[in-house]
Amino acid sequence: MIPVLSGFTFSPAYMNYEQLLEDVPAQDYIATYAGGGEDLYEDNDTFETAAVVAMGAVIPDLVLNDEDWFKFEVQDGGAGKVLAVRLQATSFPNGAAVADPGNNKDLDFGIMDSTGKYLYYTISGDVDEVALIPDIAPGWYTIAHLYMPNPGMVYSLYVTTTSDLPVSTISGQVTESGTSTGIDGVTVELYGLPFDWNVSRPMAITDAGGNYKIAWYSGGRQEDFQVQVNRRCDDWLPVRNFLPNSYDYNKTVTLDPATPIVGADVQLEPGGTISGLRPIWVPALDG
Repeated sequence: MIPVLSGFTFSPAYMNYEQLLEDVPAQDYIATYAGGGEDLYEDNDTFETAAVVAMGAVIPDLVLNDEDWFKFEVQDGGAGKVLAVRLQATSFPNGAAVADPGNNKDLDFGIMDSTGKYLYYTISGDVDEVALIPDIAPGWYTIAHLYMPNPGMVYSLYVTTTSDLPVSTISGQVTESGTSTGIDGVTVELYGLPFDWNVSRPMAITDAGGNYKIAWYSGGRQEDFQVQVNRRCDDWLPVRNFLPNSYDYNKTVTLDPATPIVGADVQLEPGGTISGLRPIWVPALDG
């Protein structure tokens, strides 16, 4: 008999019974929750101390007790392909790995370049998040797993580059209203219709020229294109002084890998500043 429960190890690992002709009492197992300790990649709590991971193999039994940072290198052979990164929760201290943000069962992460600039972020109520970055360039990249609603979560990690995924792409530029000046650090999100918070969705971040390109699964699904300004997933995203409402692309798009959507451009209205003198009250002193 082999006891199995995701996120736990058992001692003994199994018990053999050649024949069971009567009740056998006291056949006890000791269960140990993997999230109660550190994983093999600690201490990887900062961008500078990110642990190096190999591509092309599932890395199981990772434990999110604090910030987890990982880095990997895309070789020349992966250039121009789709970078795919998957983080999947396998168990939580308070139960099974199911999407339930109300009980702190959630998982989000981001991908950075070698300088620490975000390229992509996943945000939803799901516990199985996938990031897809098209036309990836060779070099080092970093996974930032910083959102910790449920310390002790056990999860797995998988990184690969591929040309086989049936993904569609949407690309464009985000500029300041009335100009051709690109705005970097703006999050561009793709919402599925009908909207479901517990369904993973892509979020690309514009580059220095305000350009973005989102890759996502096809299959004839309709998506509502949105731009979010100052979506602060964490403190590594910059703050931009533009009006903080959502900017709708004003159409619903249907994803088709054979027909990339290009020229999905958006212009943002700059925000203002407030200046002036602030009176300071100074209490009187006796004597």
